[in-house]
Formats: sequence, C-alpha cells, structure tokens
Amino acid sequence: MQTIAQFLFPERCSGCGRFGIALCDTCALSLTFAQPLEKDTDFAVFDYGNKQVKQAIQEFKYHHHASRARILVRLAIPHIMEFLSERLQSTTPHRLILVPVPQHKSKTYSRGYNQSLLIAKWISASLPDTTVQEILFKSLPSVPQVKTKNKQARKQNVAHTMRTTISLDPKAIYIVVDDVTTTGATLNEASRALRQGGGKKILSVSIAHGYISY
Repeated sequence: MQTIAQFLFPERCSGCGRFGIALCDTCALSLTFAQPLEKDTDFAVFDYGNKQVKQAIQEFKYHHHASRARILVRLAIPHIMEFLSERLQSTTPHRLILVPVPQHKSKTYSRGYNQSLLIAKWISASLPDTTVQEILFKSLPSVPQVKTKNKQARKQNVAHTMRTTISLDPKAIYIVVDDVTTTGATLNEASRALRQGGGKKILSVSIAHGYISY
C-alpha cells in the first residue's frame, strides 16, 4: 500500500530516496565529473561511472523516464557554457547550431524518440542564441555501441553510417549533442559527416563519458 508521501510525491531521489524530487540538491553534489576527452573539441560533463548519472541516463534511454535526465542536463548547462566560451573566444557573433546524434529510423520507431534530440532541445532552451537542427541522417543501421567489444570495433561499427541532409553554412558553429560518449567513435563519425556536408567549425558535447576496457 502506498504511503501518503508516495501518493502526493511519486518521484523519489535516486540517491537518498527522498520523496518529491528525482534528484535532490544534496545528492546532486555527489555527482562526479568526466575526465577531459581525447580531443579538445569534444566535451562531456559527468562521469558515467557515477551511480546517479548512469541510472538517470539508462532510465531515460531504455525506460522512458526523463525526470532525472532533465535534472542532469540542467546541472550540465553551466559547464557546457564554460566549455563553449573557452572554445569560441571571439568578438565575432557565432551562429550556434545543436546537432543531435541521429538514430536509424528503425530504432526511433521502436524506442519512440531520439534521446539525443530531446537533450539538444533541453540544452537549447537554456543556452542563449542556439537552435536545434536535425541535419544528420543515419543512412545505415549499426549494432548498439554497448554491444561492441573494443575501440576499434566501435569505430568500424559506425564508420560512414551518417550523412547530412542539407548543405551546411561554413560560418556556423555546429555542436554535436549526445547522451553518453565512450571511445568517441560516434562523435567522430558525426563530425566527419558534418565536414563532408560543408561544416568547418565542429564541436561536441555529451552529458556523460563512460569508459571501456580495450
């Protein structure tokens, strides 16, 4: 039988179990940050090895529960802004376009949504002067990266699976958005496709970075 608290506040903090919020401020302080990625044009905010981070993303990605993931994105915004300001030091205004990592249409159909697209929209809502454009298309299906064995397998799995749907503005800044990056293979493929489509300045942001054994 549900308690009154469970009925009135069905959400529970994934850290301490407190009712009424998916992740409380106290437990948010326990989130650990990702180490710098291999390329200085790529940035991830949180460490996917952190229990709260992993649970939030997996609930969102596989179980249609977005509340904790939205909190992660909100907490990530200041760090994303700092990364962008460091990479875009210029007095010239930039046109910033957030580009979600695409899914093959079969995966979007089965899942019902593209989590990278939703994350890009949440970021854009809090990041001034940005727009979201679905300009990458997954032309070939691939095995889920989590099922591949190592860095080389991940690279081969996504190689030449993306292309742009339009010709790109060489003066715009394109920012690839994903939920989790591990080896960087997906981000590299997205960047390759954007450059092939005419993009010149390309960055990437991910909410978390996971590590795998090679």
